[in-house]
Amino acid sequence: MAVRLIPLPQEAQGAAFDKAGNLWITASSSRFGLLYRLDSKTGQIAARYEMVIGIEDIAFDDDGRLWSVSEAGSLRWQRWSKTFPVLFRVDLDKLKENR
Repeated sequence: MAVRLIPLPQEAQGAAFDKAGNLWITASSSRFGLLYRLDSKTGQIAARYEMVIGIEDIAFDDDGRLWSVSEAGSLRWQRWSKTFPVLFRVDLDKLKENR
């Protein structure tokens, strides 16, 4: 009994709503990482940001900070071209939009 359907970007991995109701989506592989802010009503991409490869699930804490889990830091992916800590915080104020 879905309330509405929202199309997601290809290779979407994680999702979280911020306090303002914006929907944030991650997409990644071993070659790229992206963070999207979507219009939560239409699913249209409002902003797109380059991220670390392997970015997966995300969550906002009580202070509105965005945290992510990345598979690029796990031992089984050590041979990837880049690695990154498994758990890290994304500073939203420092993001630069990528169109």
